[in-house]
Amino acid sequence: MTTAAAHDQHLAQAVDHLRAAAEGEKPLLTGALGLRSLFYSLGSGQPLDPQLAGEVSRLLFAAAPHIADAASGRLAPEHIFVALGCASAAMGNVDAERLRGLMAFAAILEAEIRALHLRDYLAAGSQIDLAVALSRTPVIAAPYPVGPTTVH
Repeated sequence: MTTAAAHDQHLAQAVDHLRAAAEGEKPLLTGALGLRSLFYSLGSGQPLDPQLAGEVSRLLFAAAPHIADAASGRLAPEHIFVALGCASAAMGNVDAERLRGLMAFAAILEAEIRALHLRDYLAAGSQIDLAVALSRTPVIAAPYPVGPTTVH
């Protein structure tokens, strides 16, 4: 379990990161960090500070268009808005199974936007070999047969 001070600190960090995302400051990275901090807070099992939770909810929706713009052409805006809505809904949810589902849906977005940020970082960086390797690596693994490799 997380202490009350750490729990509140995670929620306050979510506010800071999401505020930066809502202001357009590295929205992919700060959006992912905000979601991660929110997950830590939700995972503590302690009640959320209503004032901080309200601010997180407001900032999730304020950050959504900036995240969607930064992910344009790579993630559907609808996916981003629904996932951030799931994160907001998780803060007011009392059913444990539903909470896990909402957090899982939002965590998929967190992973996707963190990956987009890292891809952008490598593509724009000075490590040309890594940028080229990344450009040649498919996001989704190519399908391969799972049966026997040799047919007799």
